[in-house]
Amino acid sequence: MLLAGKWLTFAVRMRIPTGQGGNAGQVSIDIDYNSIISRPCADARDGFFWTAVTTRVPKNVSNLNVTIWGNTDAVASDITIDRAVLVTGQIPRDLNTLLV
Repeated sequence: MLLAGKWLTFAVRMRIPTGQGGNAGQVSIDIDYNSIISRPCADARDGFFWTAVTTRVPKNVSNLNVTIWGNTDAVASDITIDRAVLVTGQIPRDLNTLLV
């Protein structure tokens, strides 16, 4: 796999309305069915914010996915996704900066 042995960052810009569960809007990088999940942003409501997760991809990786979780609790949530960016390295960056 091209990403094996490299750092990988998954960043998502989202909005979570007031009243949603405390675990709404988490993101994860799933490597061979093991998930690295972002911390919940329970205080980030009614405005857009970035959340991200970073990990090093093992050299023997066979399966890699990224996931945006509406809510990791057993209830439905309402979230709005503005952008999702997957980049190599440990620093999240928006695609706009890559065009300069």
